Amino acid sequence: MTNFCNSQTAEQIMNCCKRTLMRYRQQQRLLEGIHWGRNPSGKVVYNADLIRNLVMCGGNIDHPDHEKFIQMYLDSLPENQTRKSRKVAKRCEALRGTKQTNQATVAV
Repeated sequence: MTNFCNSQTAEQIMNCCKRTLMRYRQQQRLLEGIHWGRNPSGKVVYNADLIRNLVMCGGNIDHPDHEKFIQMYLDSLPENQTRKSRKVAKRCEALRGTKQTNQATVAV
């Protein structure tokens, strides 16, 4: 669920300009570490999935559906998972990858 995008894509998702995105960050309408962050080179990147959900919730970060979506995102982060659930998640990822490879082989 971590689909990050640059400011141009975020502008398109939110139907606004770069200056508006900056203002939303300054006003805490977009939360650092949740809706946006910085990549290793220092550029601002946005969580496209959370921004889309925010738009669907009318731009209200306190909307119950958006709060649930944020919680799901936070729960999906590796640092918020127990060691056992990380192992299970890795197994599921491996199985999904194997399944997709098998499906691609069958399709060919």
